[in-house]
This record gives sequence, structure tokens and C-alpha cells, in this order.
Amino acid sequence: MINSEKNLKLEVFSDVKGINKISDKWVELACRCSAWHLMQLPDYYLSYAELLAQTPGEILVAAFYDNLELIAIMPLRFTRRAKFGIKFGILEFPSTPMPVRGFLISEHISVQALVTCLSNQFAGVYGEQWDMMRLVGIPKPLINDVARENKSKIVTTTVAKNNFIQLCHGNYIQDILNAKMRSNLRRRMKKLIKLGKIEFKTISSMPELNNAYDAFVETEAAGWKSRRSGKRAIKLHPDQRAFYYDLAVRHARNERCHIHLLEVDGQAIASDFCLLAGNSAFTIKHGFDEAFSD
Repeated sequence: MINSEKNLKLEVFSDVKGINKISDKWVELACRCSAWHLMQLPDYYLSYAELLAQTPGEILVAAFYDNLELIAIMPLRFTRRAKFGIKFGILEFPSTPMPVRGFLISEHISVQALVTCLSNQFAGVYGEQWDMMRLVGIPKPLINDVARENKSKIVTTTVAKNNFIQLCHGNYIQDILNAKMRSNLRRRMKKLIKLGKIEFKTISSMPELNNAYDAFVETEAAGWKSRRSGKRAIKLHPDQRAFYYDLAVRHARNERCHIHLLEVDGQAIASDFCLLAGNSAFTIKHGFDEAFSD
């Protein structure tokens, strides 16, 4: 385990061009790690940088090396913001639609060594001095140690964890649900069948995925997200609609995008937008037509 940043070297890549430059090594690092998720892969940040980033160069990729071997990747954003009339340079994780801990780290390096290397070398490599860091999901005692060591102000915030359901090969989700939940599902299925012809569809390849994506967008907007405060439905935000479609296209190349549709008499009434990474399936968004909620 590397606990010191003494031999670590930092390289910073910027925007789409930079992500493409490091993407192959990024994926190789993910394959060497025992645990990783969708938001730690380059495709996700390419879609974000191309379609949701507000300013050019907003997305940075910090690459950490030990003796020329890539051992960690940390997507970042550097901004300058005014507070009390003073501008601060803030280094933080990107505010992506799914704000989880997005950095990828090899098992033989400590997070503390990573953060220390970033705080010491970023200004020299990138050419911008930061005044504050906001690092989501990193334990606060660790951050405090680095802050004291470097006489820096580093702020860490927490984020809600994703819920994962672990399944063995050949298992179905209903197999691990309790008896009450299974009974509830059977009851609702009986009510659903009375509405008409029921079909469950999974679409994972082009060109069929285009129509499936349109159906997903419509069902996601058919509920409260289009009406209540905030109006968060994807359909109402062209940039977000383009972002999720771009994710679908990128992952459809290897059939790693699955859109699940529940149809009644040919009409989609519920949908699920799912991306595959490694041996995990990530439900990114889902929606249903509230007219069928009973």
C-alpha cells in the first residue's frame, strides 16, 4: 500500500480532447480494479463534457502515476467564484446528474496519498492556484489530516449512497424479496393483466433503441416530474435529453444500454433506462404513466 505521495506524479487532462487521450489507459485501470462503477468510466464524462458542461474545459481528468504506471483517475472541475467580493479558486468533483464518488483508484494506493498529491502538485501542473477543495465522499478525518499537513482549506461533503441488489448467476430479483413484497407484486400483476395485452420488452441495439428512448422520455415525463416544482423531467430540458441519448448511443455499441418497457396494448406505460458496466446493471432513470398507477 502506497501511503505517501512522495513518488507519485500528477498529469491533468482537459475537456473532451483530454478525456479521449487518456481513455484507453483509464479503461485498462478499471479492468485492474476489483470494484468500479459506471460513473468511473470515460464514456460517462465524455457525454457530460460534450453536452452538459457549461464552459469549455470545465471537466478535468487528474491522472496519478507511480513509476509511469497509471494508478488512479480523478475527474475534477476548477472554477473561480466570488464570495464577499473575493474570488476563490475551487477544485471539486463535477456536478454531474449522478453525483457519486467518481474517482477510480488502484488497491495499492491510499486515498490520503492521492489527495495529498493533488493538493501539492495541481497548481504546478495545471497552472491555476486553488484556494478550496470540495471532495465528495472522502472521509472527513482523512481530509482534515491533509488540510493540516498542507495548511489548506479542504472541504468534504457527503452524498447519498446508491442502493445495490446483489444477485448470483441465474437469480431473479423476486427471489430475494420478502414474502409481503412478492405478494404485492402478484396482486398488482393481476390488476395489470385486466387492462389489456401486457408485454415486457428489453431493447439493447440500434435502430430499435431510438424508438425505445423516445418511449422512455415520454413515460419519464408522464408523472410528477413534469408538473411539480422544479420540473425535472428529461423531456423539458433539451441538454439533458441529448445527454442521456448520447449515453445510450455510446453504450449501445456493445449492447450495454438496455431500455426496458412495460406495454399495455402496444402503449408504453412504464420504462427503465439501464446501463451495464462490468458485472453490474445501473438503473439510471425510470418512469411510469401515473394514469396507470392504481
